[in-house]
Amino acid sequence: MNDMIAAIAFDRDVLNDLVRHIRENTTDLANASLCVPTAHFTSKQRAAQERELFLRTSMVVGHVSELPDAGSFFALDSLHSRYLHPKPGGVGSRSINHAMVFRELGRHGKMIMARSRLKKVLDAGDEPVGDTKYVASSMTMYPNNVVIEAPDHVELWSVWPHVSDPMRCTVKFRFMVRPEILNPEMEARINKSWEILSDAA
Repeated sequence: MNDMIAAIAFDRDVLNDLVRHIRENTTDLANASLCVPTAHFTSKQRAAQERELFLRTSMVVGHVSELPDAGSFFALDSLHSRYLHPKPGGVGSRSINHAMVFRELGRHGKMIMARSRLKKVLDAGDEPVGDTKYVASSMTMYPNNVVIEAPDHVELWSVWPHVSDPMRCTVKFRFMVRPEILNPEMEARINKSWEILSDAA
């Protein structure tokens, strides 16, 4: 199957906003600053309140593929990251860091960023294309999930608080792709994406 089919088209308004941000060196801004006290990340009382919230909130805990049979279960893995973006050739160097569009969706939100290759298209004077090869998105689903649309796959990140330490958490990463479009070339690209994410730690 042609790899072009794997790309996900984006809303034209989003693409237009990203192009404007790149050309004007701007980005979407919130109406006001949000200041989060550092105590929120160290308070055991706050951590206990967050764990209680998890018990009474509907949320994504896994993907159906992780529970193939009746009685199946899965345990949480963890990947601890001190820094996510700074390494050369890593996540940060693959996007235009100042150009971002944000869409509020109730308690959820979607951040759409321009990949570096979109700026190359604009610099060459070519017509921009709004799909996941040129645009990246990160959907935050309240309270603890992030969905990332990539050209070849979808990533689901789930963040779980530690049972007793407010300064620790467990993050489970899932890379998902439709089996019918998976080929060796795509598998190599997905493995490269995993390496980039792992190297960000």
